[in-house]
Amino acid sequence: MNLKDQYYTPKELAEMWKMKIGFIRQEIRDGKLQCKHFGRSVRITKEQVTAYIENFVD
Repeated sequence: MNLKDQYYTPKELAEMWKMKIGFIRQEIRDGKLQCKHFGRSVRITKEQVTAYIENFVD
C-alpha cells in the first residue's frame, strides 16, 4: 500500500455507482469487495475497485 493510493469510502462508492450503501457494505461482508480497515473506518483503494469490477464483469 502506498500513501499516494486513492481511497474511497463505502459512501463515496455508493454515490458514484448510484447504489445504496447497504449494497456496498454487503459486498464487503461477503468478501466480494476487498477493503482496508483503519480502526473502525473502511477504505477501498482504486486497485480494489478495479479488481471488483473486473471480477463482476467476468
